[in-house]
Amino acid sequence: ADVHCEHAVTSLRELLASPAHRESIAQSLEPVYRRREDNDSLADILEIRLEAAGVKAQKRLLVELVELYNEHIQDMQKALWAASRLFALDPNRSSIRPILEQLAESQNEWAHVADLYESHVENVTDDSARIQVYKTIASAAQEQLQDLERSERTYRRVLDEDPDQISALDALEMLYMEMDQPENLLGTLRSKERFI
Repeated sequence: ADVHCEHAVTSLRELLASPAHRESIAQSLEPVYRRREDNDSLADILEIRLEAAGVKAQKRLLVELVELYNEHIQDMQKALWAASRLFALDPNRSSIRPILEQLAESQNEWAHVADLYESHVENVTDDSARIQVYKTIASAAQEQLQDLERSERTYRRVLDEDPDQISALDALEMLYMEMDQPENLLGTLRSKERFI
């Protein structure tokens, strides 16, 4: 029976190359790979299913792909790809940001993650989460990308969102000292006076 099952699986895998029945074949193979705990093949099948899925199903599939690639297969570039797609689809899913940031750190992909965040930050509906995303962009721009102007611009955006963000004022103070901008430094120090 195992020989027949293996032959059927092999035949189905060969048919995956044909676009006509790709989705239905992927659906048939998915439970087989789950039972076998064949994570590499399962990830391939989930990626195929992702192509034809609606938005809600895409989110579910991407959550699973992030976990498979990050924790089981340990393909961090694929994990970053899946996590990036998930964030783009659902920037309000707060659980994806720590994974993206950990992957950015381990894969030296801060430029990608900062750009991704910048592209979708306006879609983050929770004010404190949106501010945190801006702070992450600003911090990455300063510390990992050495783009002080981008960092300054983004910390200013944090203050536009919430003028009481003392941590953004502190960061700007340090930036202006590093950038040797005494007028901006003085303005930031004056803004901080109301917190004393």
